[in-house]
Amino acid sequence: MLLSVRHWAGRLRRRARRWGGTVARPIVWYFSITFLRISRRPHASVLRTMLWAWNNSWAPSVEYCKAVALEARHHPGGVIETGSGATTILLAAMGVPVVALEHLPEWALRVNRNVRWAKRATVLQRGLVSYGEYDWYGVRPGDLPASATLIVCDGPPGVTRGGRYGLVPTVRPAKGTVILLDDVGRAGERAVLDRWWEEEGITFEIDPGPYPYARAVV
Repeated sequence: MLLSVRHWAGRLRRRARRWGGTVARPIVWYFSITFLRISRRPHASVLRTMLWAWNNSWAPSVEYCKAVALEARHHPGGVIETGSGATTILLAAMGVPVVALEHLPEWALRVNRNVRWAKRATVLQRGLVSYGEYDWYGVRPGDLPASATLIVCDGPPGVTRGGRYGLVPTVRPAKGTVILLDDVGRAGERAVLDRWWEEEGITFEIDPGPYPYARAVV
């Protein structure tokens, strides 16, 4: 099965490149998402094909996407996501309830258009506001599901004041909540992890792959 999926995805990408990206990407996107919706299996080859079709320089790695999809299986209460995009759509395709925060109106619109078929996927456009010593999404009461025990943290951008630190003091995730933090190969994200550990006792492990991410537990 795995060999046939890898063969199918690789063949689809090769043909798409011959057709030309502008024409082929929407077609490849459709087939990739359809496969994920039917199979509910995050094969690396399919994720690679999906990300090629998504065509976004901010997109996460295949490894991070797969980690998100596999971890979500253990969290029936749903997922909170900071920073929307490919992982939002992946979770929707896997049938996982997800609420994503996005500070860019045009990006929130694009992602929402790509999950309009999903009944349990929502992208909330919330601008970045000051919380005193850091900036973070201007969440409102009732925005985020209290039942969620997984947080996918791939936003806000690293240049934001305080980086991604604001997630924990603002959301106050319940004990046992898992946080998958992307981009920990950057100094800013590593500093956020260290600060969460020092202030909140949040433990973490870092995947040492080419595109490091962390699995933190509150």
